[in-house]
Amino acid sequence: MPEQKRTRRIEHRRKPITRSPEQRVHAINEAAKGFVWYDSERKSEVPQESHLPFRISPEPFALPQELREQLPRYTDAVVSFYNFCDDFFSTCSENDPWFDYVFRNKPERLRQERSRPGRHLFLRPDFILTEGAPMLVELETSPFGFGLSSFLTTAYQKEGCTVMGNPDSIARAFREHCNRIDGRHRPSFAFVLTEHTKRYDGQLRYVSALLAQQGMESHVWNSRDVTADGNTLSADGDRADFLYRGFYLHEMESDPQLRKLVEQMADRTIPPLKAHLEEKALLALVWDPAHEQRLRDAVGHDHFAALRECVPPTWVVDPKRIPDALRGQVQKWPDLAKQSRKQRQYVLKPSGFTTHSSWSRGVQFLHKMSSQKIHESFEHVLASPTTYILQEFREGKRFSQPYYDFADGTLHEMHGKVRFTPYIDTAHRHILTAKATIREHTDYIHASTDSITTAV
Repeated sequence: MPEQKRTRRIEHRRKPITRSPEQRVHAINEAAKGFVWYDSERKSEVPQESHLPFRISPEPFALPQELREQLPRYTDAVVSFYNFCDDFFSTCSENDPWFDYVFRNKPERLRQERSRPGRHLFLRPDFILTEGAPMLVELETSPFGFGLSSFLTTAYQKEGCTVMGNPDSIARAFREHCNRIDGRHRPSFAFVLTEHTKRYDGQLRYVSALLAQQGMESHVWNSRDVTADGNTLSADGDRADFLYRGFYLHEMESDPQLRKLVEQMADRTIPPLKAHLEEKALLALVWDPAHEQRLRDAVGHDHFAALRECVPPTWVVDPKRIPDALRGQVQKWPDLAKQSRKQRQYVLKPSGFTTHSSWSRGVQFLHKMSSQKIHESFEHVLASPTTYILQEFREGKRFSQPYYDFADGTLHEMHGKVRFTPYIDTAHRHILTAKATIREHTDYIHASTDSITTAV
């Protein structure tokens, strides 16, 4: 019964509006006008008439019924796992290999943040939809993509579509999160971007406008223009009580001004400076036999089973050890290069705290690489100060989704693989907003000019 109630809560229904599919596309496109959703170097590929940098569908993606029924179980398990990780690393012994995995290459001041109170406002699991359970391939915490998802949820809802999430709950989540830190009745905050992340300026301006409609004061500032005075931020003649990180923590290492800003606002920074909770390697904890019982005890039997269903086997590439699950195949990591393509169905990627770990950079599909290239990649990985993970590759299922082609003014059908990305409120465990990205002819499922990105 509780799961059924939660399932109903994540849907937002409106009275259907009678429009043709083409009219819905044009209405959504017009609603997107005025915001730069992605400042991409490939924007020349976007039709001039389109205000969104991808293909627009006349309808939300329809989540398969079986996944709809299981989704509360998976989202609950994800939040329980995140809470476990926060507790686990706050007391993790420096002799535990995991201390090295997640704190490697990080400055001492960030290591000291592991016991600081406070958690992320939301989690964004990246699910690749397969013939079986959805595969949780990454667990994101950054706000990049949140603005776009919020817009799509709102736009399709206004067109009378049944969508997952409720835009009205977004401002409430932000307000409650700030109140838990400070207790102020009407907190104000600033999304702070850097030169590296300024391409998301438009998305965060949309979120800021959404929050303003609910009576919250917020700003979008570039870190170069911001100063900190005591417990407040200032820019453009305005002030803010809280700093919302629109940047990655590794950027502070090459930007002293940004580092000083964050250090001054450490108690009022959202999310907290817990870089270890922003590592892809966390998913390998689900499959670590050394901590299996502790994880099972912490999250409960059902949530542990759900994690094992949706998280593909994942391991840290540790130069000192090979996981037991791979010992029958290899004696050392570069030996994977000797396996047949069918045997090496794995994805290799950096865990975090580097520019190569975001925006699909650094992701390598071993079954699509030559043996020589794989050997070279592992030589690099084993010598790198960055933590890497190896994850079993699971083939995505193909779904059909219509989209509008501005070039010929007609609807087309895409048969592609799907990445489903819900944004889960960590405090209440409900979905704030969600989107789906569909692409053909590739396993890199992310927003692009040749993808469809739509509400769910």
